[in-house]
Amino acid sequence: MVRETVRLATGRTARLPMAVGLVRIDCRQAGAIFWIGPCDEPLLGAEALEALGLALDPSRRRLRPTRPYATRLGGVGRG
Repeated sequence: MVRETVRLATGRTARLPMAVGLVRIDCRQAGAIFWIGPCDEPLLGAEALEALGLALDPSRRRLRPTRPYATRLGGVGRG
């Protein structure tokens, strides 16, 4: 497994295993990079949200669409 040095939200750096996978929220799905390590709560990054066409609405504490989303054809991620 590939390891990469990343800077955490606390400002600390860590060398963590990295993988690529699919993120699915409601009917939207997109590829994303995952760093695998101990955490109190999983985080979803801005790149994954942008790939899904979503943004955080902090006043309502919800995700909101930033653009229409088209399902990719070809059966990727079917299960």
